[in-house]
Amino acid sequence: MGLDLNFSKEITSKMDSSGKNTSGPCFSAQFRPSNGSLSREIEIKIGTVKRLIRDLISYKKELKIEEDTYLKRQSEGEDEYVLRKQKQVIDECQRMIPDTECRLLEAVEKLSKDLTDGRIDGDSSKITSLINEASALLEHQVLMALYESILFRNK
Repeated sequence: MGLDLNFSKEITSKMDSSGKNTSGPCFSAQFRPSNGSLSREIEIKIGTVKRLIRDLISYKKELKIEEDTYLKRQSEGEDEYVLRKQKQVIDECQRMIPDTECRLLEAVEKLSKDLTDGRIDGDSSKITSLINEASALLEHQVLMALYESILFRNK
């Protein structure tokens, strides 16, 4: 966020008998973003959404690979210690997915708010398509979780 500082022309300060400054500060700071920093802030939010989409896809791929590795090792009769460690890796992968989903949802909401508030200048079609992609990915995640919970209940 940009910082605009407006300095007053008065440089001298007035002191009381105890030596304390009585004239107040010699400048006034107005903390408001400049136009350049606003677009930079939007760019950062766009980059965050893109990164979180990549992270979520990556974690899902990693989870699938680790689950396949676990099943392969289990079918080969691997040592119990190795299987337990592999299960810990799978659990860690599973914990990363909901956290990433929450962060992605939060980032998409912030970007959507900026879009609806009119803070984004110029062509917003790329941002809209990015928001739609993230929303579709999150919706797919919710539907898959619901489907898996239904399957789990029926077993």
